[in-house]
Amino acid sequence: MEIRVLKYFLTVAREGSITRAAEILHVTQPTLSHHMKILVECGLVNARKEGKWQHYSLNCETLTQFKEFIEGLTCCGCGRSDFVAAFFWWANLD
Repeated sequence: MEIRVLKYFLTVAREGSITRAAEILHVTQPTLSHHMKILVECGLVNARKEGKWQHYSLNCETLTQFKEFIEGLTCCGCGRSDFVAAFFWWANLD
């Protein structure tokens, strides 16, 4: 999975609209919807249909497991890498 796809979700969550997020990200709405479907299929995101609207939320259980896995990784045996800290800061997962 590409970090770009996670950024797509964060933009959708912040904007509350796939249409608006697509405009901001300079991608088409069908492209963004496709990537959101991938995140749902991976278990990172929950989807709830309400009428014609699809509402997305983080799957906190899966993300907690992912975070624990990532935090267990080290860079050359030197402890938590700067990359991991930067990733969680960027993704607002801390």
